Amino acid sequence: MRKVIILGIFIFTSLSFFVTSNSKTTSYKVEKSSIKIEQAKDFKKSKNKKKIFIETLIPIINEIENGIQKEKVTVKILLAKKINNKKINEKEEKFLDEMLKKYKVKNAKLETLISKMVVPPKSFILGQAAFESGWGRSKLAGEANNLFGMRSFTKDSTKSVKVGKNQYYKRYKNIQDSVEEYILTLARHTSYSDLRKAIGEGKDSVKLIKYLANYSEVKNIYAKRLKTIIINNNLTKYDKK
Repeated sequence: MRKVIILGIFIFTSLSFFVTSNSKTTSYKVEKSSIKIEQAKDFKKSKNKKKIFIETLIPIINEIENGIQKEKVTVKILLAKKINNKKINEKEEKFLDEMLKKYKVKNAKLETLISKMVVPPKSFILGQAAFESGWGRSKLAGEANNLFGMRSFTKDSTKSVKVGKNQYYKRYKNIQDSVEEYILTLARHTSYSDLRKAIGEGKDSVKLIKYLANYSEVKNIYAKRLKTIIINNNLTKYDKK
């Protein structure tokens, strides 16, 4: 069977459910929180879990997106310097090296790096997080802050959580780490190059779904369910926030 890349999905049986900177390359870091979805605003007791789930993730997504945009601006500034044969100092070179490694750009082309520094619309991220974690109610979300079904290649219980007989999924210290790795995974891998291009072209979440061919072995079912979640919950309204 063809090997499917990469995020490794965890779907409920019912299927219902950085270094940013200015030209001085100052560091940017997302403020980490130890809070879990299930702890947020008495999540378990609430009747409006979807609302809490969304309100918990929106500021996290905003923070990460702002950081990536700042990194991207800096890379563009440094690319312009190179094009105009202006000298780049040691700190700036170090920053570029870090970004190239972070996004796994092997040819050292800054144009390629910039094309990878994209973030999907909030509705797209919220939709996948909701689908993969059952709106934060899955075992992965509750025990491991894993909202996107990210697989683990280690059985170390401090780094992974076992689901079923032989499936291991990543364990995160906080929700931010889960969202960050999800976004970075889409940014890094060649399998999502068409998705990144479509994001860069400004296509909406529903149109982006077709570019997730390598996300799941149950492609058509996954795409239909994800589309339903995004539309039925009016998640696109958060793209403007």
